[in-house]
Amino acid sequence: MLPTSPDPSGQGEEPTGISIDPVGGRSLILEGVKRSSNVAFVKLGFEMLGKERFTNYIRDFGFTQKTDIDLPGEILGSLNMTYDSDISTMTYGYAVSVTPIQQIAAISAVANGGKLMKPLMVKQIEDPNTGEVQKIEPEVIRQVISPEAAKETGIYLEQVVADQVDGTGRYAYIDGYRVAGKTGTAIKSNGGYADRSKQIVSFIGYAPVNDPKIAVLVIIDEPNEEIGGGKLAAPIFKEIVSKTLNYWGVPKSNVTQQSSKSNKAAISENARISPDLSGMKVSEVKTKLLDEGATFETLGSGSTVKQQYPPAGAAMSAGQRIYLLTEDNASMQIPHLQGESLRDAMEVLTLMKVKVNVQGEGYVAEQLETTENGQRTVHLTLKSAEELLTGSDTPEDEAEPPADNEAGATGEGETEGKADGE
Repeated sequence: MLPTSPDPSGQGEEPTGISIDPVGGRSLILEGVKRSSNVAFVKLGFEMLGKERFTNYIRDFGFTQKTDIDLPGEILGSLNMTYDSDISTMTYGYAVSVTPIQQIAAISAVANGGKLMKPLMVKQIEDPNTGEVQKIEPEVIRQVISPEAAKETGIYLEQVVADQVDGTGRYAYIDGYRVAGKTGTAIKSNGGYADRSKQIVSFIGYAPVNDPKIAVLVIIDEPNEEIGGGKLAAPIFKEIVSKTLNYWGVPKSNVTQQSSKSNKAAISENARISPDLSGMKVSEVKTKLLDEGATFETLGSGSTVKQQYPPAGAAMSAGQRIYLLTEDNASMQIPHLQGESLRDAMEVLTLMKVKVNVQGEGYVAEQLETTENGQRTVHLTLKSAEELLTGSDTPEDEAEPPADNEAGATGEGETEGKADGE
């Protein structure tokens, strides 16, 4: 893991002439954070916090030690805290290098109510032969700041993204989700000296602010454009986080700071919200959903709903089916998933804790259940919507090869992932 630094350039994301009175109000501090002002961070970190408290926070957030993540090769960055000038410039990232995993652990501490957690790569280990599950429990290292301070910090970081005029992280804004984050622009070190011709830009953040589910750090090494992390890394963060939250079924906020009325109208007109059915009697749920004209399927023979998909509060597309799980996973029959999207099929099968094998792209066309060593596996074959409608394996417009395609293979159909922030 190569060490990186939030902003050792001494330039800030978008340098401004803002000046903060050391005893000034929080609004001025917020403006400095939103604009990524070096002056603001010196005033806040060196003058208002003071050398001792500031260096204590650096240690408490874990920047002076390894995280002990369960991966080999972790190294430490470097902190130069010899002179007062080192401390003051360190407030905006000068003469300091930290590792990406240290950064993500630190921002996650803010998201976790001030608790610094040990980073883990594995959530649980399952033995395919015995079915035994070993869960890896989260480990709290220490309480770095109070829950109240963490909440307030999150609100400040949210404004970095939400302020579409002055916020340097405005390109990470995701409609319907509250996002907190911070930009970074660093100059790379070359033999102990800063090489201003080589930069690293970054964006780090988490979402949703009110109920954090994911934290992401995007780093771009030596970008072709001399632009800060707000314009290059933030759009990539947005792409990753928005798709992940949608995939997980994390419900969007019904009300946003800027467009609560339009959001409510959009939800009422274009989508249904999945009701909370957990713990209800199946007979009551069926009556309720039939009255509402909702499509649903009951899994298992239990009398109460233990789990559901989509989860309560999630936005549902027109005609989307609600799955009701009523008993233990092992005894439930695998539902008919033909026509479902891969996302919905995966969510249902994950709730049932069965293994999944997927071939193709698109929607579920065929499914086959097998059992090996007591472990159920569902094999899904996917096809495009057009193939499902026509019953053909090849769309009509691709049935005949182009006349000038002598080799018969153009490479079309192959995809290559690219995240360029555009």
